[in-house]
Amino acid sequence: MTISADIQVASSSTDIPSESDIEEWIRETLSESGRDRAELTIRIVDETEIADLNSRYRRRNSTTDVLAFPHNLPPELETDLIGDVVVCASIINQQAAHYRADPRAHWARIIAHGILHLLGYDHAQPETALEMEAVEGAILNRLGLYHPDLHERAS
Repeated sequence: MTISADIQVASSSTDIPSESDIEEWIRETLSESGRDRAELTIRIVDETEIADLNSRYRRRNSTTDVLAFPHNLPPELETDLIGDVVVCASIINQQAAHYRADPRAHWARIIAHGILHLLGYDHAQPETALEMEAVEGAILNRLGLYHPDLHERAS
């Protein structure tokens, strides 16, 4: 497996997973999706930056947990580049508390969620949302992590 991941931390939060954890989550997500080569960026930001990006690119004047920016290069260009994932540290940590999830499990889920968006998954329709959640659950299971939200929906 050949993965090039640029992990950028532009957040003042101290509750951020280690780079090695993030790299493991990237590998498992790509492996679960049948991808053995990829180049991507994971950028961890504060609420100001995520709100600005959400407003600029999605026309939504609010914060969010994760944004995915798939590459839009012409198909004839052969590249491993799949895109960029931007996550908001404080929102992810707040959500983990809300779901009563282990913060590490919730971070892994959100990182996987963003990467799955880069790979073409979406949750716009109920059936595609269920498919995406099933893949997220499989990734967390392979990592030995438990997320109560995914467990409750699968039951």
